[in-house]
Amino acid sequence: EFLRKVEKANKATERVSEDSKAYADQTADGVDKKLSAGLTDLQDQLREWQDFFAEQLAETDAALKKALADELTALCGRLDQEMAADRSDVADALVQAAEVMQTGLNTLQDALTASLDELTRECNARAQATDASLAEVRQALREREKETLRHEERTQRDSVEIWLKLDRLAELVSEGAEKALEDTKSASREAAEKLSETRGFHDNRLGHLDELTTKLRAGLSEVQNVSTRRIQWIIKNASKRVRQPLEHHMKVQKHVSWFSPTFDAAGCHGLQLELQVYRAIDPPVEGQDVGDCAVFLWACRGTQLVYRLAVGGKAQTLEKRFNGRVPYGTARLCFFVDQINREDDTLVISAELLEAIRDLEAPIEKALPMPRPARDAHEALIESDDENAGPVDGPQPLEGHLLFQQHINNRLFDQVKDQVDSMKCRMVRSVEWRIEQASILRRCFGAGEAMCSTSFDAAGIQGLQLVFYPSGYTDSRDLGAAEGCCSLFLYAPAGAFLKCTLHAGKERRDATHSFDHPGAFGRMNFCRLESCTDESTDSILIRLEVDEAHQDVVAKAAHQPPQPGDRRSLSEQAGAVTGPIGSAVTWLQFVFLFNLILFVFPISCCYFVDSYFYFEP
Repeated sequence: EFLRKVEKANKATERVSEDSKAYADQTADGVDKKLSAGLTDLQDQLREWQDFFAEQLAETDAALKKALADELTALCGRLDQEMAADRSDVADALVQAAEVMQTGLNTLQDALTASLDELTRECNARAQATDASLAEVRQALREREKETLRHEERTQRDSVEIWLKLDRLAELVSEGAEKALEDTKSASREAAEKLSETRGFHDNRLGHLDELTTKLRAGLSEVQNVSTRRIQWIIKNASKRVRQPLEHHMKVQKHVSWFSPTFDAAGCHGLQLELQVYRAIDPPVEGQDVGDCAVFLWACRGTQLVYRLAVGGKAQTLEKRFNGRVPYGTARLCFFVDQINREDDTLVISAELLEAIRDLEAPIEKALPMPRPARDAHEALIESDDENAGPVDGPQPLEGHLLFQQHINNRLFDQVKDQVDSMKCRMVRSVEWRIEQASILRRCFGAGEAMCSTSFDAAGIQGLQLVFYPSGYTDSRDLGAAEGCCSLFLYAPAGAFLKCTLHAGKERRDATHSFDHPGAFGRMNFCRLESCTDESTDSILIRLEVDEAHQDVVAKAAHQPPQPGDRRSLSEQAGAVTGPIGSAVTWLQFVFLFNLILFVFPISCCYFVDSYFYFEP
């Protein structure tokens, strides 16, 4: 219904619009016709008025021209009459004036004639007197001229002599000045040449001395830091200054970094420590449960280091060849809050450089310039014997570079000590473990609870351990030792083969086993606890005697993925396999010393008590 009304309203609106348009067009046509008729009448009236005004202007112009002509004619007549009257009056006045002027001129002419005669007479008298005086003056002038001529001749002769002398003196002065100027220029050139030569020689020597001084200072700095092995970066007020990144900071990066001052150590320059602190995120990332901080080391390009980085008491040993653009360090190492010293609120971050290899490239330098005395003597030798004399500044080396490799090993003592300890452990054949307070062992260690000795090395095998169950061993299937029996096992690393004898007091059992995986091997029913207890000392003496042993040491190796700063080309990197290429290197160690394959059991529960170790070579 509403749509129909809207449609009806639209149609009505269209009809009204069309009617309005038709009415407007009709009205406009009527107005146009009326205006056209009115304009025609107005144009006819304007032409009539224009013709009328043109006739009136022509009549007015003719009347004005006629009036002006009559007036000008009357004025010309009056002017002629007045000019004729004035001309007769002027003529009469001129005649009278001419007569008066003639009379005056005659009188003046008579007076002037008389005055001229009297002046003529006086002039003649004075001329005669003047002629006499003039004759006397001319006579005096002639005498004066003669005297002047004689004086001028003497003066001229004297001036000629003086000018001749002055010219001679000028020539002498000019010759002396030219000679002095030449001598001065020659002396200046010689002095400038000697000064330039001396200055250049000394500048070269001083420049070389400056270079030597710089090198000596650099060498001294290297010598001073060569013995530096361990560097500690102590952060004061660590609980306030070192904090985890805020949430809005994590939008930019996942951690916050703090940098130590740069330092030199083990012959390496420009080293710097970087502490990175991470914030726990959800979902957790790999290694988040291990810690929230990591430490990195920055080093110059071409530096290869074996170093140990530590935060507080947590440390990790690393090896890296640096490219100078990126650092290298640990993964998440620990929680930095746990490593802050509560007494002085400090956090200690340390770097220990165990081994450093650095490549140095130096250009070949030119031979040093010879000192002046030696140079003069060498030049004299060249003049006397040109064929046998060498270059003035000594033989020059060929252009090129020298590559030096600096190797500093701070872990040599540790490596030698490890090798010595390994050699010593190969000589160990018997190991004793004494357990005190044997009478209370069963009350302290129930069934399935073990006592573990400390790890030890024997017969060249590292990481051995004795495991003793005072109440016997039991597993998850409730299988275990008989009541009253104790269990004794030997834990060994993977790859070890042992032919040995286990002793517990007076009881002994032979054992031979090859450990494919780390684990324990021994007897579940070794003996009764009372039979191996020494009642006099209330102790149990457990002893291991090794007759024969060897170990297969397997080291896994894999090619690392390309690191930033990799020197390989893009084609080489693209041609590499996507995954690491695994490989293994096996070392076989044999120790023949001087016989029953039993069972291998996992250790379920271990406790440590006071015990003693005895090593017998």
